[in-house]
Amino acid sequence: MEEIRQSINSIPIWMAFILLLATALAWPISISLILFYRHAVLKSMRRGVNLENAPAPGAAPQVSLPVPELLFVDSREIARTSDRHVFKNLVRRPWRVAMVYVLAGCTFAMIMAAAVLGGLGETEFLFGRFVSLFWIYAWPIVLTINIVAAATLRAKFATVLLYFAVLAVIVIAMNLVSSEPSWTAHATLWLLYDAPPSLILLAFLNRRIRAVGPLVLIF
Repeated sequence: MEEIRQSINSIPIWMAFILLLATALAWPISISLILFYRHAVLKSMRRGVNLENAPAPGAAPQVSLPVPELLFVDSREIARTSDRHVFKNLVRRPWRVAMVYVLAGCTFAMIMAAAVLGGLGETEFLFGRFVSLFWIYAWPIVLTINIVAAATLRAKFATVLLYFAVLAVIVIAMNLVSSEPSWTAHATLWLLYDAPPSLILLAFLNRRIRAVGPLVLIF
């Protein structure tokens, strides 16, 4: 487990400084953007319509339209078919979008894991080390799924539980084959890399600023 300890020791101080500075700047910027947008909407609503140039009201024209044959079909059957189709789209479409984010998150995790191993001077590729770091850096996938697709509290909890179940399997497997087992190294690495950004992101999902807060924070 020496590579996990080296990963913990290699966390630069400037990363924590950037995270704190970004949080301090993003919050007031997000508030300012929301206030500016609200002011612009209210200003647009106050403009109204110039009644002097408006056309005089008149009688609505009478238009005779042909009766479509669809009206003679059972409307209850149409409603049931339409409801099923709409419901399937509402359920499946968010998960399709989430799969795109999952692929992007996996790509990010692979790049970060390879970069960390390269920064540690590893000349030999060890699958166990790569999988451990990959899963640690894959945590943003869980947050994204819970924001984009998981609509219920049960689904959100299941997503988080699945992530930590896989992490527990990785920890057990790594310690069983390691000559120097450490059962707390992965937990420490997760707390250092994933917990602070998660708490900050949840703070920016506040109802007042969540429309722009996460985007400003990431920028």
